[in-house]
Amino acid sequence: MVSRTNKTIEMKLTDYELEDVKSWDYPDFCDAFISYAEDENGKELTEEQIQEWTEKNESEFYEMILDFLR
Repeated sequence: MVSRTNKTIEMKLTDYELEDVKSWDYPDFCDAFISYAEDENGKELTEEQIQEWTEKNESEFYEMILDFLR
């Protein structure tokens, strides 16, 4: 019997850049994405890590977009 544990690692982004945020696309912002990000230790995230973070943190990502527009 093989037992696997799915670990969720929470990562906080401290520095990031957003691209393709268009106010006219509210509320969907379907083209917006994070083009660059660093974790709380200052380590640059890969594109795959950014994609995974975005998928697992949809509400935080949405808040980032709204903050960007303010």
